[in-house]
Amino acid sequence: MKILIKMGFLILMIIYSGCAVGRKMNYTIKEVKPDYTVSKNILTLFQDKRPEVLDGTEKPSWCGHTYSTLQISYNIQTKSGKPLAEEFTASMENSFIKQGIKVIGLPVNMNTSLDSIQQVFGSSKMDRLVLFTLNKWESSAIPRFSDIHYELDFNIDLEVYDQAGIIMAKTNVHDNVSKNQDIAVSLKRLQEMADEVFIIQVRNLLNDDAVKSSLK
Repeated sequence: MKILIKMGFLILMIIYSGCAVGRKMNYTIKEVKPDYTVSKNILTLFQDKRPEVLDGTEKPSWCGHTYSTLQISYNIQTKSGKPLAEEFTASMENSFIKQGIKVIGLPVNMNTSLDSIQQVFGSSKMDRLVLFTLNKWESSAIPRFSDIHYELDFNIDLEVYDQAGIIMAKTNVHDNVSKNQDIAVSLKRLQEMADEVFIIQVRNLLNDDAVKSSLK
């Protein structure tokens, strides 16, 4: 009887361990490099406009969800506890610094107006405002019968402004990417997939012809 109880406890631990512990992701050290040399001085930021954050359903630090075998949902937050958009901004600032570009990363909240952002930009004397808007970003890990379904749903706008406040370029990337593997939820696997998507898609935004022309 004691053996059966121990086995039952072990099974429950396996069911819940992948989803209830260590649900954190980190985006502060990702490096994105466009396929050209940026010559302009840049003020850059990500602003969170995800509906779940705007309506208060989720915190600004929300990254997505993992699910238990019983399909119980658990939130994933940033490891630092900082807003996700702020971590994205830090990644872009560090990326530009590594490329020798003069850059300022500007943390803003979801309610900061474009006018306020442009006022800061104007006083910064930088050449270009590189504004990313996070419309959607949700990572998910969902156990199925024989594997784990990893998924990332994203939608990001990029706008580039000059010092006169004139928009020089606007582009967007959006998609839903997924893969099925593993027999238990792995936050490491989900992080790797999210890192790859972030790097590839932000590079795609920067490589847009109009964006390229405005930053070269």
